[in-house]
Amino acid sequence: MDTLQSQTADAFESFLALAPSATSPRVAAELVTVATSAPDTYVFAELLAQPNIQSLRGAGPQFAPFLTLLEIFAWGTWRDYHDTPNLPALNAQQAHKLRLLSLLSLCKAPENLAYAALKAALDLPSPSSTPSVPSTGRGASLALENLFIAANAAGLVKGRLSPATQRVQIAYLSPLRDLAPGATRSLLAGLAKWEARCVEVQRELDAQAATVRRRAAQRARRLDSDRRTLDRALHGAADKDKEREKGAGKRSAADGVGHPGRLDSWGVDEGMGMGMGVGVGVGRGGRGAAGYRNPDVTYLPPFFARGGGAKTARTARFGKRTGG
Repeated sequence: MDTLQSQTADAFESFLALAPSATSPRVAAELVTVATSAPDTYVFAELLAQPNIQSLRGAGPQFAPFLTLLEIFAWGTWRDYHDTPNLPALNAQQAHKLRLLSLLSLCKAPENLAYAALKAALDLPSPSSTPSVPSTGRGASLALENLFIAANAAGLVKGRLSPATQRVQIAYLSPLRDLAPGATRSLLAGLAKWEARCVEVQRELDAQAATVRRRAAQRARRLDSDRRTLDRALHGAADKDKEREKGAGKRSAADGVGHPGRLDSWGVDEGMGMGMGVGVGVGRGGRGAAGYRNPDVTYLPPFFARGGGAKTARTARFGKRTGG
């Protein structure tokens, strides 16, 4: 329960306490007038339920209209008051409160938020002729604006006035109106429509969520496929690099054996052949003197015979054996 509802309940307690003692129609009618004129009283269903108040219905034409007037304050509007004949005249406080309560009911429908619709429904006079509404001399539109400001100050509505568009913008409406007899049926119908709209919105949200999840899964699969493709490309490039390195190593080894070279490239002195009695083959099957270098012959490192002394020296041209 908000502050306004608490204030209303507290203000109404005294009238509920007086109701059992209002045994005569005159006292009961007077209680209705006081309750509808008092500030901070906006709900009247409990007072309506009191037996002494209900007894006004059969109290004759002098007092029965007071029960009808209390019902209008409970769930009716300013238009209902003017359309119902033989009702008691309203004092300034009652007129102002009934317009506030009528504004609260009218603002529930969007079609009633235009200045013209509200002025017609509330039958607003010029402020100069309404003592309960501050007067600045701007006519019925100003009377509506002042009434809306008063409703905001009382906490009945929260919103904004738009003189440029001649409309009222509502952000909050207080629940301080009683339900008319039979109103629960229309209320339940409205709740059923609201439930159907909620179900439809939920269905649409579920469909949109499913679409988002499906697209997210498709995107994840595409990303995974792209990642695997990239991994394969990177592994293939790494394998090719390894193969190129291996090929380069093999070519380096081949260059050290089969490519034309010199004895000193093996760390062997040219004179070592003579010192050890090693002959170096020259040409194809010929022998050459130690230390002689034939550019057409590939010289290999000397091979020394076991048992001392050099038996043979083998030379090869492009990997072939020469000499004997």
